[in-house]
Amino acid sequence: MNTQLRTYEQLERSPASSLSTYSPSQVAQGLQTVMGQLLRFFAPDHTPTVRTIRTPDGEIWFEAYDPVTQQRFCDTSEEALRNWLEQRYNANFPKDLP
Repeated sequence: MNTQLRTYEQLERSPASSLSTYSPSQVAQGLQTVMGQLLRFFAPDHTPTVRTIRTPDGEIWFEAYDPVTQQRFCDTSEEALRNWLEQRYNANFPKDLP
């Protein structure tokens, strides 16, 4: 009997679980990664991003970006940032909706 035939017979007698090279958690993690990438591609996030920057002298700046209008905001005032975000919200959602 040739070695290739013996290998096939051994594989036929092996339980299916011993043939898998990936654990279920690896498969699930891979699917989650692929699904996340597809979701970001077909349904991009339109929420603005906001980050704070601390200057060497300790001053805090607020930097924001709106991906819909591609506008940027940069100021030291948290109140100004809130106003900018509120204007964006009000511009995209008219008040006369039912």
